[in-house]
Amino acid sequence: MRISGLILFFIFLLILAAYLLPWVVNPGVSLSPGGYDLAEWTTIHPAAPGENPPLLTGLLLRLPLACAAVALAFFIAPTASNRLLAGLIVLLMAAALLPPFEIVGDPGNWNYRQQLMLAVITLLAGIVGLTGWFAGLRRFIGSGIAFVGAGAALLGFTRALAWMQAFDLPASAGAGAFLTALLLLGLLAVGLRTGQRGVQHHPVRVSQH
Repeated sequence: MRISGLILFFIFLLILAAYLLPWVVNPGVSLSPGGYDLAEWTTIHPAAPGENPPLLTGLLLRLPLACAAVALAFFIAPTASNRLLAGLIVLLMAAALLPPFEIVGDPGNWNYRQQLMLAVITLLAGIVGLTGWFAGLRRFIGSGIAFVGAGAALLGFTRALAWMQAFDLPASAGAGAFLTALLLLGLLAVGLRTGQRGVQHHPVRVSQH
C-alpha cells in the first residue's frame, strides 16, 4: 500500500473520531451529542416531519460519514489491499446507517426509511467506487462527494443548534462538526492530489526505420 493510501485511510479514521466528538455542548445539561446522536435527536423534533424533504436536518447530519466512506472508495488506488480495506469500511458504514429491526413492524416510519435509503446508497456507491470505473473522473467524483459531506455537516449542525437553542437550552458549538467538515476537505485535498500524481504521461515514441 502506498503512503498516499495510508494517509487517506488515516484521515478517514480522524473523520470518524471527529464525528463522535460533541457537536453541540450544553453546560450543566446531560446533552452534548456527537453527530450520530444529534441526527437522532433532530428526527424527534416537532419541526422535523414538516421539513422538505421530511427529516432533512437528520439526513444532513448523517451524510458526512456516508460521504467520507464513498469518497475514500473513489480516491484510493484500485489495488487488492486498498479495495479490501476500503470495502470493509464501506460495509461497516453502511451497516452503521441501517435502521433498527423495528423497521419490519413499522415500514412507514420516515426515520427508519431514511436510514435504510442512506445505507443502501452508501453500499452501492461504495461498490461503484471500488470497481475502478470512471478512471479519468474518479478524483473529481470523490472530491464532489467529500465536498457535499463537508457542507452537509455544517448545514445540519447549524440547523440542529438553532432548534436546540429554541428550547432555551444553553447550547453552543462543539468541536465535532467543524473538525468533521475540515477533515472531509482534507480528504478531498489529499485525494485530489493523489489522483493527479497517479496520472502518468507517457511520451510518444516515434519508430525509426
